[in-house]
Amino acid sequence: MEDQTKQTSQPAQQANSQPAPSQPAAGKTNTMAIIAIICAIIIAPVGLILGIISLSQIKKSKEGGKGLATAAIVISVIIMLAQVLSLILFWGAIFSIDRAAKEAGVNVNTQSGTVTATKDGNTTTIGSDVKLPAGFPNDMPIYGGAKLTTANKSNEKEFYVIGYTSDSPEKVSAYYKNTLPQKGWTIDNTNDTSSEFGTGSYLELSNATQTAKVNIYGDSKEKTVFSINIIPKSE
Repeated sequence: MEDQTKQTSQPAQQANSQPAPSQPAAGKTNTMAIIAIICAIIIAPVGLILGIISLSQIKKSKEGGKGLATAAIVISVIIMLAQVLSLILFWGAIFSIDRAAKEAGVNVNTQSGTVTATKDGNTTTIGSDVKLPAGFPNDMPIYGGAKLTTANKSNEKEFYVIGYTSDSPEKVSAYYKNTLPQKGWTIDNTNDTSSEFGTGSYLELSNATQTAKVNIYGDSKEKTVFSINIIPKSE
């Protein structure tokens, strides 16, 4: 009887001594899933890739975090689609603006950094260093070394330009007062101004066929700005 009891107890002891199957740690979340959901918001393509990798790891390790990985994939896809749509809309807007500008006679030259608008025979060019419009009178000189920022031609014979130089307004004014009479212009009126904001000169001139206005002003940035407006006399 005692032997039978020993025999029946041995299998039970052997069964109890066998190791239990390993189980995933309760509540453990896959690390890659956490990283994926963060990257999905910051860098969508990375979040998408990490989300897919995380799902593969979770399937093997039985860890938690499947919802995070799935959310990372969905959020990444949504953000990427939104970015693609925004890019399409952006370039569509650029194309529409460019087309509208061309129809309006506006041309943007990225190489020279100028914008030219032409409409009904009037042409205006704006930039940091633009050229004189075609047909600008030879007897109206541009101050030496100056750069033009605006050049306008209208009605084929009317011109308006704006330029600047680092020379003083007094020097620029003296140049035009001395040079223009030698070019056949008569100074009909002159006015010199000086204030705490700067100094300047205003000249009204004429010759046989045209009238002109020259405005010279020294700004606070130690730069002299001048404008020249030439208008043909009515025939």
